[in-house]
Amino acid sequence: MKTYLLSNVKKKKMASEEMPELKRHKLGVRDNLNWYDFEGTKIAYRDDKQLDMPVLLCLHAIGHGSNDFAEFIDEFKEYFRIVAIDWPGQGLSEPFQDPHQRHSIQSYSRLTIRLIEKLDLHDLAVIGNSIGGGVALNIAYLLKDQRPRIKSLIVCNPAGVDKGGILAKLFIGHMVKKFRAGVDKKPAFLVWFRHYYRDVLPNVNAEHERNLIVNAGYDTAPILEQAWLSFKDPMNDIRPFLTRIDQPVLVAWASKD
Repeated sequence: MKTYLLSNVKKKKMASEEMPELKRHKLGVRDNLNWYDFEGTKIAYRDDKQLDMPVLLCLHAIGHGSNDFAEFIDEFKEYFRIVAIDWPGQGLSEPFQDPHQRHSIQSYSRLTIRLIEKLDLHDLAVIGNSIGGGVALNIAYLLKDQRPRIKSLIVCNPAGVDKGGILAKLFIGHMVKKFRAGVDKKPAFLVWFRHYYRDVLPNVNAEHERNLIVNAGYDTAPILEQAWLSFKDPMNDIRPFLTRIDQPVLVAWASKD
């Protein structure tokens, strides 16, 4: 036990020495921090390694971090082994080191499957929000021949299931333009971003998390721009195989929450 604790402290110290403090880090893993390598990129994830507990895998929205699930983790960690990932360039995870990598449902699905295999997880319940919901549905399909892997899914406003059309394309183009302003560090971006998130997360209980997300806007703008562009890519349209997912799925469409 002492060896594990010393090793864990050493990992955290090394990570903090190598990585300058960024505002997005406050959105990341806050306890039971672990790391793994995904195609040259250091990915942060939370895992308390309670091997005798049923497993919940939590996948956050784009531009956020695993801290989205902080209150949920506090509520249920006595009953489940909870694994939560920080997507690349979000939370504590490194940005993609390969310039050819793209932020999308498909790349995040490969990353998630790699972690599931690394930890040898089975009978998973997967909870995903936004792009995390799209990843949850996608990996359920990709791992369908490994049925013990994923047992059930809860997806909130999942990406990749919109029917598309001209209005969707126009809206995606609008959002990409807004995030390009963040990439260019234009002051007007943070003003818009703050107003946007007041609409997305207006509840008073979300104020702290909303402020963290907005304050990290310049850090995450390049990722948000790229992810929104990916929503136009047919490769990230997961509708064609949804009927082939035979695990139970709870879908929540949330508004003003």
